[in-house]
Amino acid sequence: MPSPPKIQTELSDELRDELEKKIVANHFGGYKSLESWLADKGYAISHAAIHRHGQAMKERLQRNVANATQATLILKECPKYDDGLLISATLALIQSEIFGLMNTIQNLDEEETDDPEKRAKMLKDLTMSIVNIGKATSSQKKFETEIRQQERELMEKQVSVELKQQGISADVEQKIRDILIGKAA
Repeated sequence: MPSPPKIQTELSDELRDELEKKIVANHFGGYKSLESWLADKGYAISHAAIHRHGQAMKERLQRNVANATQATLILKECPKYDDGLLISATLALIQSEIFGLMNTIQNLDEEETDDPEKRAKMLKDLTMSIVNIGKATSSQKKFETEIRQQERELMEKQVSVELKQQGISADVEQKIRDILIGKAA
């Protein structure tokens, strides 16, 4: 198993924060100058190690921005208090993140996961998460279908009562119903 990165083990939290700010300020570049800067402070950390750390930061940042953007769109698109749409969208975000994790695990180098049992366990855990998301999605869809059916039945009763109050015959009511559900010839 590879040892943890020097950036995590040797640098203090404050110095690591400062390094990360410099990485961002350099637009995720200039790693050789950051290597020199750390050397001036007494740390022998290669530009390649700093680059790997910077790339991991960039990927996390991009994921966070994408998730925030998706969450904003969800909140704009979901009618207020429509829990069904919000839950569906949240499940979709979680599912997307899990698939991303599976891809990451599959692309790990042998050095990073030299224990096949550990790798298998990670994949098994993610697979179980996907199964659980699938069950939740299925339950959510079933719930949405039931709610729509209840709303449709309530609306049909309200329309029927309104039509009867207006003196519309049962035959005309049925023709209106057929037109609304697309059965009209």
